[in-house]
Amino acid sequence: MELLLARLRAAGFEAESVRAAPGGVVASAGMARLRDGSQVFAKTLRTAASDLFEIEAAGCARCVSWAASPPPRCWP
Repeated sequence: MELLLARLRAAGFEAESVRAAPGGVVASAGMARLRDGSQVFAKTLRTAASDLFEIEAAGCARCVSWAASPPPRCWP
């Protein structure tokens, strides 16, 4: 989870800790606790960057447009 924590911080999130999320095949994923007490779900790849998460974020954004209540925000 150290890699995920480091990448969250590099992206500007004030992450204090990350708890591993179960499942997942390709990415390391977890729930991160931010300095303000809020939590975010995050995931990262160990390998070089790809457009995988950009495509996934676009799909999340599309789901947001269909939602009756506000779902979590997605960041590519």
